[in-house]
Amino acid sequence: MRRHLTRLPAAFALVAALSGCSGALKTLFAPQELSDNYAQTPGTTAVYNWQGVSTPAPAIIDGDAATFEEMSREIEVRLPEPRPIRRIVIRNTNFEDVIVYVGGPGGEGDWKIQTQIRQNKNTTITIPLSLMTDRIRFRIGGTLDDSIGPAQPIIVEGIEIRRSTLHQARPKAGEVEIYGFRTKREADDVF
Repeated sequence: MRRHLTRLPAAFALVAALSGCSGALKTLFAPQELSDNYAQTPGTTAVYNWQGVSTPAPAIIDGDAATFEEMSREIEVRLPEPRPIRRIVIRNTNFEDVIVYVGGPGGEGDWKIQTQIRQNKNTTITIPLSLMTDRIRFRIGGTLDDSIGPAQPIIVEGIEIRRSTLHQARPKAGEVEIYGFRTKREADDVF
């Protein structure tokens, strides 16, 4: 009996600790939903780069997927501050192959490959991520609008060879959306 009585204070301490932590556990395991679109945050910029020149591309972060921006094969979206990124959605796009880079902690020239998408056939691309950054870069390879021209004869050392030519279309996108997670709002919290 005496041995059981010595365990009683430890049991009370455990119950007290668990009841005090229930609020923290509820917060930690609260239902999550996507945040608002970070690309719509004031101060966010989008540019496309071509031969060392950056050109503003505001149509890809204007909130309207119906407005298109034809661009070069490299796009950057910069947020005003580092954010936890969980999903990127590219809408109304013709990207078939794209590499996604994120800005690293080393500053302007520090970019790390995050993911690569190949042979995409959809006009909406959803990219799940789990990272913290304020810079995202997309390098586009092929597009859905690329085409192969008719074979043209070429004579090499007296032998006729027929070669086709790839006609690369310009990459275009309607919208780039960037999301994190937040605690799910109740219906009463929305209004």
